[in-house]
Formats: sequence, structure tokens, C-alpha cells
Amino acid sequence: MPREELPQASSLGSITVNGARAIGPAIAGIIVVASGPAMVFGINAVSFLAVALALVLWRRGTQQQPAVREQVLPGLLSGMRYVRSAPGIRRILIRCVLFAFPGCALWALLPTAAHDLMGTNAAGYSTLLVLLGVGAIIGALLMDKVRQIMSNSTALFISAIVFGLGTLAVAKVSLQVMWPIALISGIAWILSLTTLNVAMQLTLPEWVRARGLSVYLLVFMGSQAIGSFIWGIVADRVGVAWTLVVAGVFLLLAGLSVPLLPLIKVKGKLDRNVVALSTDLPVLSLDESKSDPVVVRSTYHVKKENIDAFREAMWPVRAARLRTGAASWQLLEQTDAEGSFAEEFTVPSWEEHILQHTVRWTGHEEDLLTAARALADDAPQVTHYMILGAPPVTNTGQMKS
Repeated sequence: MPREELPQASSLGSITVNGARAIGPAIAGIIVVASGPAMVFGINAVSFLAVALALVLWRRGTQQQPAVREQVLPGLLSGMRYVRSAPGIRRILIRCVLFAFPGCALWALLPTAAHDLMGTNAAGYSTLLVLLGVGAIIGALLMDKVRQIMSNSTALFISAIVFGLGTLAVAKVSLQVMWPIALISGIAWILSLTTLNVAMQLTLPEWVRARGLSVYLLVFMGSQAIGSFIWGIVADRVGVAWTLVVAGVFLLLAGLSVPLLPLIKVKGKLDRNVVALSTDLPVLSLDESKSDPVVVRSTYHVKKENIDAFREAMWPVRAARLRTGAASWQLLEQTDAEGSFAEEFTVPSWEEHILQHTVRWTGHEEDLLTAARALADDAPQVTHYMILGAPPVTNTGQMKS
């Protein structure tokens, strides 16, 4: 899917999910009144057959295969290294936790709050769920307009404040007063989630997008699961009303923290088009296993007046190397020759270094490397080394000396 269509696709996904959330409780409420809860769970179980059938009938379009196919475990590790070395991604995940952890209290405690605090039954609870779902659909439809008039960080600030106030309201107001509040809270909920989801997808390059989104979902669902468990324990100790008040205050604090921990903006346009790494990839001439780690060493000569700027420019290069596959990185400065530097990084395997040269290196990484190299006197001298393992063993089981 083209990157420019990702925000619309994310909004469409939100509409489908929350459309089901709005329609489902209404249908379930009618069935509960007519036939009891057992029928609802039975129909829900059978409905998953339709999901399985859709997956069987789905035909994915032809995908361009990379020159080197990644193995499962190295692929997972490379995805984790990318997330660890991408400050923008880490900030999105932090904001996800700060919203999802206190935000899940409303969803977890709403059934009890509807019964104990508002004095309503299953039909009243279903009405609240429908209004939250309808609000989420409205919020998804408004996302294009929201992105035009405010930044992502502003959207996160507003949504956390509004959803926090909605959570406080559940503890204090009647069912009828809660109806419009639930609608507005649904808008705030989807505004925050869609903003984070779109920011995640636009920041991630194509090669690691699926892995990065899986980490995002793990953090989001994990925050909700752990949060629901903790808020349930708190509610058992201090009551549902006070628990919702505490969660609402946490959401307000999360909103107020946005100016301190905003989403990280990238200067200029983030170029995620795949480009060839400007350093030529040598032909592998060693007869060693391609699974051995590879060390890449680049030597630079920098004029005295550019040394400080060069050191600073190499830090973004470090992050780029680590994001695209390097397991370690260091910048060395020669002690007896001012301005002589060596960049050295290790890649777990030769196959992974090929991927680093091809599908993983985007225009953004190339811009960072070009900016650093522009401060050197000339092009760096690049050499590749393979880390050798234990000495080879003969047929008799003896190590060669």
C-alpha cells in the first residue's frame, strides 16, 4: 500500500472495528432479552467460522521477494534491534503505554459501574457500549480533518484529557448524563489510538513495518491486559468509583505530559524509499560459513575545524547502522593522528549485511550517512572482515594446529 494512503487505511480499519463494537452490543442486548446470554456466546462462537472462511478465501497479491530471505529468529531479533535503536518508535510506544494503561480502566470497570453506580441492566450497559463505538466511528471519520488542523502531539494531548474526564464522569454521573459523555469519549479514544497507529506506520520502513506493528500491538494489548488486572485489584480494595477517579487522574496527567514527551518530529520529509547503500558490497571470497558475524570498518580523515561536527554527525549514523542490522557500533579516534577516525560495526551474518545494503537502507539513512561523510576530506576506505569461529576440526576429531 502506498505510504500516502496509510492514514486513510488506518481510519478505515478503525471504522470496521468500532462499527462492530457499536452494532455488536446492540444485537447482543436484544438476544439477551429474548433468549438469554448462552445464545449470545453460542452465536459469537459460530461467527468465527466466517473469519476462518475469509482467511481461506483471501488471495494475497504477488509480493516482490528479497534477494536474501530472512530466517525467523534473526528476523525477530532485527526487528527488536530496530525498535530499540529508533527514538521515534520508542516515543510512540511510551505514549501508547501512558494512554492505554489508565484508559483501559473504563472498559474493564464499565459493566460493574453501569450496574452498581448507575443502577442499570444489560440493556443500559449495551447502550453505553454502542455510544462509545459510534463515537469511535465518528472520530475515525474526522481524522483527516483533525490531521489538517493540529499536530499529532496536540491530538494526543486533547484525547487523553477528554478521555480522562470521561473516565471521571463514569464514577459520578447518572446513566442519562453519561450518554453524550460516552459518545465524546469514544471520539477521544479512537483519536488517540489512530494517531499513534498512523505515526507508527509512517515512521516504520517497509522492511520492518510488520515487525514494528507487532511490537506496537504487543505493547498496547499488554498495557490493557496488565492494566485491567491491576485496576480490578484496586477496585476490589477501594471500590469502583474511586478506582475510576484514580484512572481518570492518571489520564489527565498523561495528557499534561505530552509537551514533555511529544512525538518526535523528523526534520524535512521522512524518506522511506529503499536506496542502495553508497558503500559497495564486496564479493565474499572466504570459504567460511556465511553465518559468521561480519565486521565493517570505515576510516575517515577529517580536518581539524570539522572534527566536532563530524563526531556529532556520526551519532545519527550509529542509530542508522543499529536500526538496519548492526549488533554493535563504535567510533574510534586515532591517538597519534588528529582527525583520523574509524567507524566499526558488527553485523550478525553476511546475509544480514546484504539485507542492510539492499532492502533495509532507506533514503533517510542515506541522508544521515551523506551528511557525516560530507565533513570528511574524501570518501572513506571501507573494509570487511569476517569473525572466524573455532579452528577447523579434522576427520579424526583433532583440531588443526
